[in-house]
Amino acid sequence: MRTKGAKDLKKRKQRKFYKGKPIKKKRKKNGKYVPYKSNRGRDDPIKIYFFKQEPMSREGYDRWANKFKRKVRKIVYKPYLRVDIPPEDISTKEKVEQVCIDIIGTDGTFHMRGFSKGKNKWGVKQVTLAVIKIRDTSKGLVAKMTENRRLFRYWYWRGD
Repeated sequence: MRTKGAKDLKKRKQRKFYKGKPIKKKRKKNGKYVPYKSNRGRDDPIKIYFFKQEPMSREGYDRWANKFKRKVRKIVYKPYLRVDIPPEDISTKEKVEQVCIDIIGTDGTFHMRGFSKGKNKWGVKQVTLAVIKIRDTSKGLVAKMTENRRLFRYWYWRGD
């Protein structure tokens, strides 16, 4: 940081790489900002991960310290599946439920996770988008989206 009022005698050094990737060009051209252009198209498939919610094993519970055992939720989330889904297939509640039946095909409680911007080393973080319960009934598999945690934040979501 330079002292207030000080002037640079020569141009400052700019870094060539950040996080192992070449830096982007400056967005200011002739005193005006040029809009950012994303490499991803609006209709490109979205990476979705499904995690299965299961009860914690007795051995897993016993590994916790005694002072934490009263506060522990006896639930674990195990990675189940990773798929690329077009945005229009998960734009409404009914479509999400139908996609889950088609892709997962077994009963249980699943967390649908995607990626969001994160202030960490990688620049992204995993977030739970929705919680889906799939049950096996006499009519076949029936899915119900019990929680819509953050699908409403995304451009492809059209509502319930």
